[in-house]
Amino acid sequence: MGIGLSRGRSELSLMSDYEKEKQATFSITEGYMNNEAVAKMMARRGSLDLQHLQQLSQRTHFSYKEIELMYTSFRKECRNGEFSKDQFRIVYSSLHPAGDCEEYSALVFRTFDTNGSGSVDFDEFVVGLSSACRGSVQEKLDFSFRMHDINSDGYVTKEEMFAVVCALCEILDVNSLSGSSTIKQHIDRLFDVLDTDRDGCLSSEDFLSAGATKKHSYDHDWVITSLLCHVLL
Repeated sequence: MGIGLSRGRSELSLMSDYEKEKQATFSITEGYMNNEAVAKMMARRGSLDLQHLQQLSQRTHFSYKEIELMYTSFRKECRNGEFSKDQFRIVYSSLHPAGDCEEYSALVFRTFDTNGSGSVDFDEFVVGLSSACRGSVQEKLDFSFRMHDINSDGYVTKEEMFAVVCALCEILDVNSLSGSSTIKQHIDRLFDVLDTDRDGCLSSEDFLSAGATKKHSYDHDWVITSLLCHVLL
């Protein structure tokens, strides 16, 4: 998602597949084939229909061509049209063999699985990838909020943020226990800046406010970096 979901041989391979196939697939048509022509070509190949393609293009920051190539790769990797939690874990394990990817990959998977079905379909994958890779700061902050909101109650507690940071340490093979005091101090500082009503938790609005204003100007860049460093390693 460089972000992890652009590499590998599963969901992380789709963007790299796009780069590999782009010249071969579109070298002749690049520059004059419009979106409608791409959609018609996809329909002939038994791929996404025009309406579906238009909807995804409108909801994401990807072009018709990119969506087509991602769909082709997605179908190769997911014969049943869905990614499982275990597939996410396997991919992250291949990218970070020295780390423990169990918790972190589960957090990413849950954030992509927006309907809570227990699997990630192509629409969820493309929309999530778009937010994490090409989204505005606000879109990325929203993605980060949903990743931190582990119990999906609409709020992020210090405990949830600590769990995300520890999962990040585990995938990077960093001893989070030895640095737990520093992590907690870091989280306390974030809450001091963002938890303006001092209720001990952060709402989606609190997260988004970090990108909407520089009222905490001396902390602004640090806050943004802290909130987004967890978005798809």
